[in-house]
Amino acid sequence: MASATPLEQAAVLVGKLGSILDITMPEKRPPDAMTLAHRRAAEWLHKAASWLLHGADLDIVTKRTPFTAETAQDLWQYYQSLPLDQRVDKLVVWFITVEMMQSCGILTREQFPRTRRLMDVYSGVLATTCVMPRRVFYYLHWAMWSIESFMAKRQVSEPAAPLPLSREAEEALNSAVQSAWSLIGGQPTSSTSPGSGRSTTSWMTVLLATSVGVGAVIWLAGADNVRGARRAAVDKWSRLQRTFGITPRFLQ
Repeated sequence: MASATPLEQAAVLVGKLGSILDITMPEKRPPDAMTLAHRRAAEWLHKAASWLLHGADLDIVTKRTPFTAETAQDLWQYYQSLPLDQRVDKLVVWFITVEMMQSCGILTREQFPRTRRLMDVYSGVLATTCVMPRRVFYYLHWAMWSIESFMAKRQVSEPAAPLPLSREAEEALNSAVQSAWSLIGGQPTSSTSPGSGRSTTSWMTVLLATSVGVGAVIWLAGADNVRGARRAAVDKWSRLQRTFGITPRFLQ
């Protein structure tokens, strides 16, 4: 009987381990109020943009939803990164279509005065979105986000999930780095970017604190402990091979 390939041996080993270990994944955590509000606001904005002939331009909002935005300023920074340029071509096509319907007698002002008034209002809104798409859709998104946030907070009872880049997390990280830097005898330094209210620790402080921490771990562990851990891992792997009777081909 031909010997099994390393890939087949690995598959058999994984199958046996899977039959022994019963791993049950926990249930998916329901979205918190902030996540739910951002997702709903993005969906409503995309629908509104589709009615205003900007569905393809704002499709990125549903694919890259700004879940980390906490304030209106964060949302505006997100919109500044989007490729939203003026689309006068859509406005020209719309007016040409309306004039053609007027000249062909399909939708004249005499026959449908109320409909034409509504079309005039729509033309004004469309012209605004085509000339200033970034600012218009930002305000529209902000309004929808505010409404959905109010509704989501009343609907969701679970606490909000912490954001990895939130201001609270950043302040806690800066405080920990400053404390570590003070313990080793350095002076706490911070740099504030112009036009921003956030104070960020300098890269030199972070690098020095990280280097000191890594050096302390290596010094405490020592080379003997590292070699001992490696030998223990090799011994456990050997016992596992003897238990299941599987030996890699390159060790035969």
